[in-house]
Amino acid sequence: MIVLALPLAFATLIAPSVGGTTYESATGLLPIVDAAAVDRLSELLPADAFLVMRARSVTKVLADINLLMGNAADSPERITTADLLDPLDSSEIAATIALDRPIGIAMTFGVGGQPQVTAALPVIDAAAALAALPKNQPDLHALAAGDYLVVSSSAEFQLPTGTSAVIAGLPMQDLIVHIDVAAVMAKFRPMIDMGIEQAEIALDEIETQPGQPDTAALSEQSFDIARAFMDSAQTLQLSLDELHGRLRFAGHFTVKEGSPMSKWYTGERRDLARLAGLVDPAAAFVAMSSCNPQVQARSALEWMDSVAESMPENVRELIDLERRVWREMLPKTGGMNAMSIDLSVDGLKGLSYIEALEPQALIESVRSFLAAPELAKFGMQLEGPTAREIEGTTWSEYRMALDVETFARAFDPDVQVP
Repeated sequence: MIVLALPLAFATLIAPSVGGTTYESATGLLPIVDAAAVDRLSELLPADAFLVMRARSVTKVLADINLLMGNAADSPERITTADLLDPLDSSEIAATIALDRPIGIAMTFGVGGQPQVTAALPVIDAAAALAALPKNQPDLHALAAGDYLVVSSSAEFQLPTGTSAVIAGLPMQDLIVHIDVAAVMAKFRPMIDMGIEQAEIALDEIETQPGQPDTAALSEQSFDIARAFMDSAQTLQLSLDELHGRLRFAGHFTVKEGSPMSKWYTGERRDLARLAGLVDPAAAFVAMSSCNPQVQARSALEWMDSVAESMPENVRELIDLERRVWREMLPKTGGMNAMSIDLSVDGLKGLSYIEALEPQALIESVRSFLAAPELAKFGMQLEGPTAREIEGTTWSEYRMALDVETFARAFDPDVQVP
């Protein structure tokens, strides 16, 4: 097991947006937005870019990177401005960069579909920066634009005559990347489809041994998800921020209206803020979600149905138990849930909150699952329930011990467990 000790909490948020469905992931609160600093970059970078990366400043991104890596101010491992600007391969250009202003990079598709890179660099003196450009780089083309130097790999690049609505609309985070996934898929979809088809053909030719899982059936679910993603994806945003000494990573993913992934959500915006109060934000892992449980469960059940028969008998028992529980619990849930996983002195601690349409019936279904004899065959030893209460809130606590050797041998009797 790999444990990352970072000063952050992770939460997954899902909510719809106009023109499609938006899936958001975040790790904290949004900092105050400074929208005015964005306007200049939206006038310098191409409006048809399929990828845009913007940093609040070199100094701020550098501080975030060092915080992420745990490098103290006096650490010899601390990354410096010189390290960050080393790819420019010119100390003269690096000396002209204004380290406290926004910097942007954009990628477009050029002639023949080749990616072209354009960078808007904030400079102290544009004329000096232009003069410092290496003369032995024929593929590097630069234009001075006031207090910015715009450098491009395209010889045909000209400064935009208008404003990029996408860049102007980006929230001002320390570092943000916006990807037009639909444009990328449109460019590379034929190649990806061909690769998937070749993989399916190759997997179909693999002979499944008795008692071994059907590799083709297991892989088909992944291929279906890949196709649903390509048919649905619209945009993706990833961002990094520092707030009060804590790092915040966030993701914002939109899909096309009426696409396969848009059906994963009920279409109704749900308030996840109240769920946040149920979990400990300091836990190692926290997740909150709101989705269409019917669609999500149906997809999972179809996959389990397709692979169950090819599984060894003992593993099939566990899959059959999971299928039975899903079918029993599904009509009793509303689609909103929150969970946290944390490490404590006596082991791994997990908490789960499920929106219940039939609370008591759902509780009985969970208890039935926890008492299932199939779990013991996989080394899961359950104790409980123990009644607990804090300030009027009551719950049942179960404690589970996992025999790792029994669990591993249930899947492979010959496995060597250290």
